[in-house]
Order: sequence, then structure tokens, then C-alpha cells
Amino acid sequence: MINRYPTPAELLLHSGDMLLLDRIVDFNVESTVTEFTPQADAWYIDASGQKPAWLGMVLMPQTIAAYVGLIKGEG
Repeated sequence: MINRYPTPAELLLHSGDMLLLDRIVDFNVESTVTEFTPQADAWYIDASGQKPAWLGMVLMPQTIAAYVGLIKGEG
């Protein structure tokens, strides 16, 4: 499948382990949908192998930043 949107790496200042978004699935002036694939050995996985609830508070601003980049045409 060809993605018609820039990659998150093209839109965000995040890099390496801090860039969590995999791709932009959909975008319009009212919303942005992104995709994230959790990794079993990632820095955010807790001792019991679970994703913490606060992870959403990291994914949300990355999606917002991607939205702003798309609106501004920076991708």
C-alpha cells in the first residue's frame, strides 16, 4: 500500500526511540489518524511487559505535531 502522506520522520523533530508514530493513515483539516506499533522491548514497556497508560500522552502530541506539519505543508 502506498501512503500518500509524508512519514512522521519528515514532519516531527523526534528521532530514534522517541519517534513512536509509524505512519499517517488519514488527514484532513479536522483530524489526523496515525498508526503506532508497540515494540516488546521498547523503553516504555514496564516490568510486566505492559504498555503504560501515559503512553497515550506521548502519542497524542506526536499526532498533533504531525497534523500541524501537514496543515503548514511542511511534509
